[in-house]
Amino acid sequence: MRLIDPLPGRYDASDPFGTLRPQTGLRHLGSDWIVPSGTPVPAIGSGTVTSRGSTSYNGAFVTVRLPDGHHYAYIHLLDVLVGVGDTVTIGQIIARSGQSGSNANIPGLGGPHLHITVSGSAAAADGVGPLIDPWQFIQDHIDGTDPVPPAENEEDMSYSIVPSTDGTIYLCSLVTNKKVGIGSPAHVSLLQRYKKNNSNDTMLPIEIDTVQNYIAAIKP
Repeated sequence: MRLIDPLPGRYDASDPFGTLRPQTGLRHLGSDWIVPSGTPVPAIGSGTVTSRGSTSYNGAFVTVRLPDGHHYAYIHLLDVLVGVGDTVTIGQIIARSGQSGSNANIPGLGGPHLHITVSGSAAAADGVGPLIDPWQFIQDHIDGTDPVPPAENEEDMSYSIVPSTDGTIYLCSLVTNKKVGIGSPAHVSLLQRYKKNNSNDTMLPIEIDTVQNYIAAIKP
């Protein structure tokens, strides 16, 4: 898994994760990047949007689930440019930074910035843990690798998905006429995604392995 620094050169090292803030008596549960309101903010990593909204404390926020199960949340945003269920790719602009929410307007503490929280919980935007230092998390994965994209082997695409009268769904080769039953609706979806070969739909290695096991069963 690969991550990027969303706003290079703008990380606020003076107020890192875990800092006790005298203005509130609370610890900083994330990392900040100091940028003007309205700055386009890219996704630090590819994943799926699990929540978006606005609260009086956090202002506008968006949460993305990464392939490894961690969630990252952007808060105090001006606006969010993606919806729940959307797949986002690393570097894609998903929001604009702002100063929304009461916590971004505390005297001596507030101001326009991007706040990122990383957690093992889907409620990352609310500071629910287990929490991780976002800056360190990014640094640990900045040289990582992206998920493997779908193969572009034309022979692998020579199949169709055919339902039968008894309810079984088959993968049928257009070359050999061999067929094999597809084990689950989830596998049907994977085979359909693989065949579309959409460059914006990055499949994980385990998903590609599942597809290629089916394809191997209908090859000569």
